[in-house]
Amino acid sequence: MRDASALAGLVESLEARAFADLGLWVAVAKGADARTMGGAADVALGLGAGATREDAEARALGECLERLGAALVPDGTPAEVPARTFSGVPAGWVPAARVYLPYCDARGPVLPATSEGLAFAFDRQTACLRAGLELIERAALRDALSTGGPGVAAAGTQCCGKNQATLYLLPAPIPAMLAVIADGRGRIAGAGSAADPDPQASAEKAVREAALAHLAAEGEVLPGSVGAGDALLAPFGIRTIRDLHATGTHGHVQPVITPAEAFDASGLVFADATPPAFRGFGGTVVRALKGGRHV
Repeated sequence: MRDASALAGLVESLEARAFADLGLWVAVAKGADARTMGGAADVALGLGAGATREDAEARALGECLERLGAALVPDGTPAEVPARTFSGVPAGWVPAARVYLPYCDARGPVLPATSEGLAFAFDRQTACLRAGLELIERAALRDALSTGGPGVAAAGTQCCGKNQATLYLLPAPIPAMLAVIADGRGRIAGAGSAADPDPQASAEKAVREAALAHLAAEGEVLPGSVGAGDALLAPFGIRTIRDLHATGTHGHVQPVITPAEAFDASGLVFADATPPAFRGFGGTVVRALKGGRHV
């Protein structure tokens, strides 16, 4: 992250803690209340995990700033905003309600409001890459698990300190991994997913997210706030390791394509959600979403 002084007034706190038994640092970033800056909701909270304190803090700040940025809807924003492809080619228009957190019209907030496909970076290309990979990952997860898991392949295990995560390769245009940490009775205690052109990087990211979900569920990340480690999978009725059915072949070689090719093949477009308050320090917020209305 660049000079922290540039974030004055945008980030209220940044705290990090080491979990030596997991070999992880976990950071929590709390942004300014967007409502005091003209936004409709206080959504700027970011969590991040990494092998070093710096990695964890950078991820937490990125998540915090992507949410804060998307909550600061510029005055006069129309009901539809322009979208572009990954390479920057105009790609029609998308509803502002799918871009911001949330977009408001004269009647109030327009739902749904979700942070899926949002990303922050210091340049458009990096922000689009992060946002697009998240959308590829979530689509792969939904497509595979909502249909009973055809093509999901067991991909071994990976240690995360005292925990062992079971890995699954999801059918996707870019290597997408699901990591699951189970307790002694087979119940899912933490789950995470990720997509990356490098399969090993995808696995490492998924394991890190699963460990973070496990810690958050135990109230270790946000004291007093206990969640569900299986929250990522519960909507698909998956609560134990036995509920996951790997029917694919481990070691299946996926076609090697670039992120740009994968995004285009998936019909992804990108809308700029950067608020004026971010332009002073070079921050960029984008939303990846599927399809636009061409005119």
